[in-house]
Amino acid sequence: MSVYVIIGVVLAAFLSLTLLKGMIKMVLFAAAVVGGVLVWVLLDKNGFSYLSFVTPDPQPWMVTALKWVGSLGVFAVFWHGLFWFCNVFSWGKNMGSGGTKGILTTLLMVVVLVWVGVMGLSYRQSIDTVSYYYERGRADMGHKDADVAVPATVKIFAEMEDNASTAWLCKTDLMRDPERLCLASIVAYACALDDATCERFYSQTLAPRIPRSGSLRHMIRDMKPTVARGSFSTLYANPQLTTFLTDSERRKAVEQLIPFFTPVKP
Repeated sequence: MSVYVIIGVVLAAFLSLTLLKGMIKMVLFAAAVVGGVLVWVLLDKNGFSYLSFVTPDPQPWMVTALKWVGSLGVFAVFWHGLFWFCNVFSWGKNMGSGGTKGILTTLLMVVVLVWVGVMGLSYRQSIDTVSYYYERGRADMGHKDADVAVPATVKIFAEMEDNASTAWLCKTDLMRDPERLCLASIVAYACALDDATCERFYSQTLAPRIPRSGSLRHMIRDMKPTVARGSFSTLYANPQLTTFLTDSERRKAVEQLIPFFTPVKP
């Protein structure tokens, strides 16, 4: 092997390493900025919905604080990761080693991505479940265009819950509330019925099982225009659901109805 070949290989390796470092810097910086902006937009749009799981009366300042904490947190994680990867692909004493902090940063980045992904999937399948039961109600009323196919997100999340290796991931969603999802599905289904059928559904199915359920009848009536517009996320985030479920007896009763409002049976 000639000296020119060796020099060429070394230069090619150096150039490749430099390009790789630059690409990683650009990707991570873009991820930091885009991730922070996306979290801000997501929380600006759905902040009240998320906070309604924690408090029945979320305030604007709470949403603002949540947006800042979420955006800066995501940006900080990927910004720190940028510097670690720069060390890994740098010449000198730091070359090839990011140290303990670098390893922890990488793990934290992976955890953040997986956690956000699972929460996003969980929220999406919740909205799709509510939509599914609205379509089920329309189908029961004889609407030929009703789409009663189980949404793909619901199937995927159900498979994750049934699989022992991924079930724990589903439990990392701190906002997951099966009783709330069931109640929202009940309301969506009832909103698809005509007045007479809805009244029978309430008096024969809901009232005998749920104590002090009078407010549920009013909730169904109030939410009909919203559900008819397809605003299922608005229904799911409605503070009336939170208030209704603060009663432990009613929450327990709704819990008993979950098997009847689960699209994919375990």
